[in-house]
Amino acid sequence: MDTIDCPKCEHQHTPVGSHEEDSGEMECEVCGFKFEVLVEYDPSYYTSCVEHEYGPYETRAPRGELIECRFCIHCQKCELRPENSQ
Repeated sequence: MDTIDCPKCEHQHTPVGSHEEDSGEMECEVCGFKFEVLVEYDPSYYTSCVEHEYGPYETRAPRGELIECRFCIHCQKCELRPENSQ
């Protein structure tokens, strides 16, 4: 939901965008009905290795040009082969 909707008249209020300012009691600017706003967040967690364990180098062509890279076997971080290393 992108708006805070009054439960009585369904007027759509624009949220401020911060948890502290959008939470709590609110009064509808159209009908005057008082209601409570609860903000829920669905957190997303991303992890990455501190020390990567890379597999062998592979040749790929992601944008039409050939590159040699290898991927961490745990988090899939890509490492390009240094240009002067073979």
